[in-house]
Amino acid sequence: MFYEVEISVAGAHLLRIYPSDSGPKKLDNGKMTKEEAIQFAQSLVQRWGEAPLVIDHTAARDSLLDVILVPQAGGVPNSDATVQVTINIAKGTLQNFDTTTYYLRRDRIVQTQASVSPETALKQINDELVVTGQPKLMNRNGKLVYSIPVKGYERVTNVYVDAQTGNQVDIEYVD
Repeated sequence: MFYEVEISVAGAHLLRIYPSDSGPKKLDNGKMTKEEAIQFAQSLVQRWGEAPLVIDHTAARDSLLDVILVPQAGGVPNSDATVQVTINIAKGTLQNFDTTTYYLRRDRIVQTQASVSPETALKQINDELVVTGQPKLMNRNGKLVYSIPVKGYERVTNVYVDAQTGNQVDIEYVD
């Protein structure tokens, strides 16, 4: 399989890798499990070598698995600066490697100290929702928030509470 590579003019940073429109596309390394695909994505990021990243989440759609990795500051994930690696698990091949969001947002100053306790953040959860895990600090959409996993309403998976004000700022739904 042939790939196209985009490199930034300023800094010569690897921005994207994706299959080329020209050339053969018959490469098939065989099926991968989700765990093997995640390990493959992590190995690509380690070889990229720009920064240590942790897995933020994964998302499957058909035979594609997106592995989203983010940097951390003070142990707090910065989900605004992402690297997305997409693996075709049916063929065991790289479908996309995209670092553009990482480079656009990696140097922003991020907060790592909350003014509100996790217990106070939990009080923002609607009584009809059931908390399914511990609140975790993260930077999301430019704010330090607690991500609180929940269930109870159809498709609602997380509630986000501002870690400085204690106000609910967002809800995440399953696709």
